[in-house]
Amino acid sequence: IRCNLYNNYKDRIYFYEKDNNDVKKISINDLTFYLFTNNESNVVTWQSGLAEYSIDGDLTVDELNSMINSIM
Repeated sequence: IRCNLYNNYKDRIYFYEKDNNDVKKISINDLTFYLFTNNESNVVTWQSGLAEYSIDGDLTVDELNSMINSIM
């Protein structure tokens, strides 16, 4: 689990590596979550205000969905 906090919106730039599979967008309570894969790991990332969050690892898409639903 990673959280990046920024001082202002113009500094809020973070890049994620991903493979050739499509990115899946999920909207929950006015937040957009991005699910994708990289090197056989599933990743979910989202932004809220000046914070950017990501969860990745040896997790299934269903596990990541459960995690983001439990956050909201």
